[in-house]
Amino acid sequence: MRLGIFYYGTDAKNRGLGQLSESLRELGHEPIIVTRRPRSGKTIREFNNIPVIQVPSNCTHCAHLVSNPIPLNILWSLWATNLTKKYKLEGIFVRETPLSWQVLTTAKKLSIPVFLDLRENLGEAYAAANKNKKIRRLLRQKRLVNLYESVVVPKFSHIFASTYELAMWLARDYKVKPKDLSVIGNYPSKSFLEQADRAIREKENWKSRNTIRMVHAGYVLESRGLQDIVKALAVLAEKKVVVFLRIIGEGTYTTELKRLVEKFGLNKNVEFLPMLPPENVPKALAKCDIGVCSYLLNEQTHQTLPGKLFEYMAVGLPILSSARKPVVRIIEETGSGLIYRSRKPEDIAEKILELISNRNRMEEMGRKGREAVLRRYNWKTNLDKLNRVLDRFTQ
Repeated sequence: MRLGIFYYGTDAKNRGLGQLSESLRELGHEPIIVTRRPRSGKTIREFNNIPVIQVPSNCTHCAHLVSNPIPLNILWSLWATNLTKKYKLEGIFVRETPLSWQVLTTAKKLSIPVFLDLRENLGEAYAAANKNKKIRRLLRQKRLVNLYESVVVPKFSHIFASTYELAMWLARDYKVKPKDLSVIGNYPSKSFLEQADRAIREKENWKSRNTIRMVHAGYVLESRGLQDIVKALAVLAEKKVVVFLRIIGEGTYTTELKRLVEKFGLNKNVEFLPMLPPENVPKALAKCDIGVCSYLLNEQTHQTLPGKLFEYMAVGLPILSSARKPVVRIIEETGSGLIYRSRKPEDIAEKILELISNRNRMEEMGRKGREAVLRRYNWKTNLDKLNRVLDRFTQ
């Protein structure tokens, strides 16, 4: 099948799009990614040899405005219909719910199946976010998002949720039938695992170093909880314990986080790097020793799993994480890391000390995590589920 993947965001090369599109290609389908053109006007034509279409194709100076993914933006309905006809799409995936109405309308008009790739509870995510603009606060009210989703979500041909917790919420709140739900995890793609293998072979022997490098990869937002990690490093510094933190990524909280680092005199301990191209991430992670999943806890984070968790595990890093329920489940099952009490820098510092005081145990946790990814938490696990569902719509 020739399948479109419609995404309301501007990052055509994000982790989720790569995972889904590569899996579809592995099954013999022809995926095409459709995203918004970024405010910068930057053109992206492919991602891992998968075609990328950005809309609008012209009017780059006003693209960010006219392509706003609000539910009743009829331009997206026109783009979805025209692109589906032009590329003879036989089915459509839509990533998250903002473009659901437009894509559902197109699919109904053209009599093709439409699938929802749901990675998070958007209403809870918006509720937890720091919304500075009044119009954004108005449009992203949790009750409005939930009302919209309660109408559109049950209309999809099938829904793929990223965790069991998210699937249970969909079944409970939106009355989605079990036969219309599948769980496909936020697991590393085939290309990431190939790059991770190379990175591990080239990895320096950290046992010969006197320093420990922790790493966080991804957007730098207040909700990511990195402020608690910085405070924990300050606690350790008072005890004359030096641990380094490498932050790979950028975001709205970067400036505030840098101020906090300076306040505690940790400029030499905390390194800020820009967002890396996906193909460079495995090598950058493999140069570190502990992977950090520091999200603040709320209903949204208790329903989802961060892709970075499995990427850390794929390169053999032990995990240090807040008590996010799905992450706790994975770490307890695999023995791949330690959980700390959220918003408690002293407890985080204790867990860091517990990790670095026994490097053999760190190595064992990293090995167990990598084995779990190679055995279960990888792109192959999702293939059978995707294939079974898509087969129903090709017969």
